[in-house]
Amino acid sequence: MEELKKINEQKVKDLISKPENLLVKKPFTRKIDISYGQNNDKVTLGQNTIAALPTLQYETVSQEQFLRELDPNGHNVLYDTNVPSIAMKLEDGSYVEIVHTKMALPYQQNIKNKQTLHLCGNPMKFTLNSTNPTEKEQEYYSTILKYWKDRNMDGLRYKLVDSQMSTGDGGLLFYFDENNEIKARLLSYKDGYVLCPHNDQNGDRILESVYYANGDTQYIDSYDKEYF
Repeated sequence: MEELKKINEQKVKDLISKPENLLVKKPFTRKIDISYGQNNDKVTLGQNTIAALPTLQYETVSQEQFLRELDPNGHNVLYDTNVPSIAMKLEDGSYVEIVHTKMALPYQQNIKNKQTLHLCGNPMKFTLNSTNPTEKEQEYYSTILKYWKDRNMDGLRYKLVDSQMSTGDGGLLFYFDENNEIKARLLSYKDGYVLCPHNDQNGDRILESVYYANGDTQYIDSYDKEYF
């Protein structure tokens, strides 16, 4: 455990020392490019064979493309010039061109809205997992419940799920303001935030980076268990 902790701490230092590495994230993919290798081996029942690493290749999909596909007025089908037009000959010998009107239907948008409503239809339920919570933990827990209800943060949860269903990810940032009050804001690609999570060799989160711009200046905020 100590060895893994030291490895993770060093990995976090290496990431922060080279900010371009903080922007590396696992892409969203679609469409498997299948290429069959020559495999003429025949085996009998119970016989072993040599293992082979996967050679599948995927086509990456940007979060901008997700948004274009979600909005009927921005879908690629509206700008596809491969749909042919038809020329019809009139009685006087002239021709008139019949152009097909293209229309994109909001199927994906409707599915996304229904899934989001299904997942967020009931109020959030909270559970304090600590079997023997300290007085400070009880105080934090009560404060979170109070602010969640008083500020109707279930609405933020709906926006978070909507963001995840729309562009693939989203995040809620909880923080204490200058008045020591708990507040939260949505980190969504639609609002200009790109989330770049970083995991250790076991797949556990060690650093969360948020990439955004303010005017001409670009920022990367990174969060780990101890520091911001």
